[in-house]
Amino acid sequence: MRLTDPRAFIAPAPLFEEIGTGKLVDLRNDVWVHDGRHGRVWKIAAGVRFDGPSIPHLCQSVISRDDIGDVPALPHDVLYGAGGVVPSDPRIRYSRAEADDLFLDLMIDVGVAPVIAEAAHLAVRDFGAPHWRTL
Repeated sequence: MRLTDPRAFIAPAPLFEEIGTGKLVDLRNDVWVHDGRHGRVWKIAAGVRFDGPSIPHLCQSVISRDDIGDVPALPHDVLYGAGGVVPSDPRIRYSRAEADDLFLDLMIDVGVAPVIAEAAHLAVRDFGAPHWRTL
């Protein structure tokens, strides 16, 4: 589906459940990712397990997991884990740069301070490549 709205957002609001005492989180409901920058809408199905925002050690003095939250990290982790292929619709593919742009747009949408959002975006651009799954 193509969009004309330039914003990125997720609807309905994701419901998360923490797993054990670790960093893992389960998505409890289906959500739709609205990516206005790239004109895409796609679904993330309930049951996805992910580890929330991963902050490189070099950046942890500036950015914390709590600064970003799970909402922007969810589609970013899904895309990184699938090499940019949307699992619910394999016809939709993202480059790593597009996935990182979506991450930035979603951070802005949920109210992450712009300086933190930009720093997190730079961190994934600089340090995220080893985590991008190649198919």
